[in-house]
Amino acid sequence: MLEYEELLDSADMNSDDWWRIAKDIERTYDKYDGFLVLTGTDSMAYIASGLSFILENLDKPVVLTGSQIPICEVFNDARRNLIVAMIFAGRGDFHEVCVCVCGGGGGCAAHRLCVCARC
Repeated sequence: MLEYEELLDSADMNSDDWWRIAKDIERTYDKYDGFLVLTGTDSMAYIASGLSFILENLDKPVVLTGSQIPICEVFNDARRNLIVAMIFAGRGDFHEVCVCVCGGGGGCAAHRLCVCARC
């Protein structure tokens, strides 16, 4: 597990931060079966899109998740998002960057980011 010393508001993140995440994944790539990135929802789609271009030829999942309500609150979406994202990160049947969030209606999904012409 890697936690950045200075936590950033996802709304303040830029491409330098995406590269930092990608380099950390690449540095530890052979140690793990998948990767889970916890981030704020403000820029989650941008981060995931950036990572999908930076991290080429994946043979394991990179899953991003976050929540609308902080995990410290009694009623939140963070716990379920985290658990479902961990399940997706541990699967070996897809090899790409995805965003995993659970909707208010109880449904959960890992959303693929397709960056190739055949998708």
